[in-house]
Amino acid sequence: MAQLKLGEIYLKGVDQIDKDYFIAHKWLKKAAERGEPNAQYHLGDIYRKGLGVQKSNAEAVKWFRLAAKQGHNKARKRLGGCKIC
Repeated sequence: MAQLKLGEIYLKGVDQIDKDYFIAHKWLKKAAERGEPNAQYHLGDIYRKGLGVQKSNAEAVKWFRLAAKQGHNKARKRLGGCKIC
């Protein structure tokens, strides 16, 4: 959970902490690899938009699918409403 929260803080920027997509990616990937669906969704968005990483639709879909399989509704919407992705 802490890895997810750190990633979100750097992804959005909070109070005295500026956005830093490189650090956000680092923490979110750690959480995503441990199976955290919100982190997987955020990583999908990072790759979809190319935030601090090379834009990659294939990587975005990979992470959205992992989140969607765990019932993450926003990830399902990104995949076009797929129910069994």
